[in-house]
Amino acid sequence: MSMDDIHCINAVQVFDWALLPFSIDFLTCSHKQSNNSLSTKVKGVFELHGEKTEILWECPDKLKITGTLTIHCMESTDSISVIINDQPVSSISNTASRSFTISHFKKVEIKGFTPSTFSSGKYELTLNIQASPDQNGNPTTLTCQATLPSNSDHTTKKASIIIRGFVTVNTQNDSLFTFPIHYKTHLNMYAPKGALIQANLSSIQVTPTIIPSSPKEELSYLYVKVTGKIDVETLKKTNISLKGTDPPSY
Repeated sequence: MSMDDIHCINAVQVFDWALLPFSIDFLTCSHKQSNNSLSTKVKGVFELHGEKTEILWECPDKLKITGTLTIHCMESTDSISVIINDQPVSSISNTASRSFTISHFKKVEIKGFTPSTFSSGKYELTLNIQASPDQNGNPTTLTCQATLPSNSDHTTKKASIIIRGFVTVNTQNDSLFTFPIHYKTHLNMYAPKGALIQANLSSIQVTPTIIPSSPKEELSYLYVKVTGKIDVETLKKTNISLKGTDPPSY
């Protein structure tokens, strides 16, 4: 390499990195005489800013789910819209609650009406699942997506991390059952202007535990615990220029 030669190398600059453990727990019940029907509850909290749409819960297409949704708005500067299966069904204002019964659950979202909207609250879903076995026989099929807020000028940003998909476990009589997973968490990350974020899952473990019941009970109960780690990093693609120099003389 001569003194006048310039070479460019594509590189990745990592701004921040974190390894975040997660744990998802849920309790399901099924009729002992049925081997393809389960019931479970999903609870969560939300915090909505501006006119954006936020997904509260979503399930894979392969599952047939009926159930109820109860959503409670604990604090709000404006009304928010409740969207079920891509269709607006109601609006909720401060301290109000709404309940819905749905025959074919696929997705639950909320949306703000104005740029200044702020709303926080909680929600609960009771799901009746016609569980279908995983055709591929995979014990876990989960994906992870991380996003950064687009309207923040701060170098430290509150990243949203969503794990979604399904897990398949063995229950009584060696039957395979599939459960939908939708888990959301937040993490503060150093992310200056132009930074990207990516997240990957590792060390996933699914632990089912059958809870004993008396012979007279019609229901059997299954406790499922999903654990793992989320590898999150903020980064930026960049170029490094190298200019040649004369070798030292001896």
